[in-house]
Amino acid sequence: MATMRNLDIDQDFPVAGQDNESQGFRDNFDAIKESLTYTDDTLNEIIDTTVKLGVRNQSQIEGTLETVKLLATSETTVKSGSAIVLSSGQELNYQTGSYHSVILGASTSLAITGFPVPDETEDGRFAKMRLEAVVSTYNATTAGSFVVGQVYTIVSLGIGTNWIGIGATTATVGVIFKATGAGAGTGTAKQARTLSFTNSTPAGTIKYEGDWPTTLWVTSETNPIVVEFWSYDGGTTVYAEYIGYFGGSIKNTTIEGLVVNGDAVIGDAPADTIRFRGIPKLPLVPATTRDGLTPEYGMMIINDTTKRIQVYVEDTGLAQGNPASTTAGWINI
Repeated sequence: MATMRNLDIDQDFPVAGQDNESQGFRDNFDAIKESLTYTDDTLNEIIDTTVKLGVRNQSQIEGTLETVKLLATSETTVKSGSAIVLSSGQELNYQTGSYHSVILGASTSLAITGFPVPDETEDGRFAKMRLEAVVSTYNATTAGSFVVGQVYTIVSLGIGTNWIGIGATTATVGVIFKATGAGAGTGTAKQARTLSFTNSTPAGTIKYEGDWPTTLWVTSETNPIVVEFWSYDGGTTVYAEYIGYFGGSIKNTTIEGLVVNGDAVIGDAPADTIRFRGIPKLPLVPATTRDGLTPEYGMMIINDTTKRIQVYVEDTGLAQGNPASTTAGWINI
């Protein structure tokens, strides 16, 4: 709060009913001028150091806020503005914003940096940031040029392209698949981009949560992949979590680590394991038989007769103890 210095002003001058020396007036005028100058300086300091409406404010408060109620708060968003191409020195920097939106023009690696460093009196400073990533618009690849092991999204079915034969679950525009062959015919697909990360802190590490994909594929121009990072020790240890793929329909179930130890039924041996990444095809369908159902990979039913849940997978040979089988079908879980 601004205050006016008035201790040097003679409040009893001039005295009514008598002659007053002009020097008294000059002294009071000087004191008033000094007080106004002091007040002006104080107001300018307040203007420079307090929060102002409608502009970006910077505050450096060393202390702890407790039991604070926040209203209509937000965090800074950083957009790349253009496609990121593979090059050195690219960063995901906490100091520039808490939410980053990037467009990948190529498979890309980003360095995690900028987390606040605690001082000597603190145990740590927790900070987190999120990243959303999509791919840029680019030309599709024609069948015959697909690279085995790369992920693609079907753009056009074309003529003479056996999509299921090269890894797709169905021959449908928009289906995402990992190529098992180069393909043939006139069908086209867009290649996904990979996104990876490094810790820019010397001797720093990134610890990934258990469901982090082995390869983080970015497949869509409109539906982003979202991941989150946080640290409490200035970025020496960064924790990473895969939040998900946003904007698409419910995703197909994929099955990992399906192991059968010498028996035809999943789940009756201690070492039998089945793991789902994603969400099973919903809803679960109560049915005593599977007649009339159009099976899709990942679809699950409740068999009222056997009281078991069954899932439709690519290889029923797994349920029969025959890994060589390539026939799709239902298995008990």
